[in-house]
Amino acid sequence: MRQILRLVLSLTIICAIATALLAYVHEATRLPRERIEKKLQSLALQEVLPTFETSEKHSFLANKSPQVKAFRASLKGKPVGIAIQGGTMKGFSGEIKLMAGFDNHGKIVRIKVLDHKETPGIGTKVTDRIRKRTLVEFLSGKVWEGIVPNPFLDQFEGIDENSCSSAKIGDRGINAISGATITSAAVLDALYKICSTYKLYNEGKR
Repeated sequence: MRQILRLVLSLTIICAIATALLAYVHEATRLPRERIEKKLQSLALQEVLPTFETSEKHSFLANKSPQVKAFRASLKGKPVGIAIQGGTMKGFSGEIKLMAGFDNHGKIVRIKVLDHKETPGIGTKVTDRIRKRTLVEFLSGKVWEGIVPNPFLDQFEGIDENSCSSAKIGDRGINAISGATITSAAVLDALYKICSTYKLYNEGKR
């Protein structure tokens, strides 16, 4: 009986120490993680929005969907667009996080997938903007400048909020990537939610 009590006590102490260490590590890395997240967020905003000087987080949806984030961007004190971040759990391998930028006319400027766990070489054809360097570029050390094209994501550029919120694979020229139809549909689902959110934003302005 005493041996059992000693074992239980030892395990309790070990668990307590492990929990304390995990809490310490989590707190110690919180600020660096927040700085990295903020930097990545800033880069994403620059990619999906028209040229801007300042951006601010907008909380018009805070009470409706805490997963959704929105950012208003301005240039010389005038609004130039809004970026909305959302996601879906319908990816082939789980959650996909997406950000879409809209100009002042409600048209999509660009889309960026922020995070996913899709299959490399298959699902990533839908989600990633990766460009392989040519031999000439590799030998010359030339670095690609600008936004790397993605055939699936780029087909939504220029469409308005209404077309976006009702778009379907195979409709209005929206094509899935062969071999990655689940990922294609998941990204479209996330985009549908984002566009529906943007419509709520516009209704709130009226």
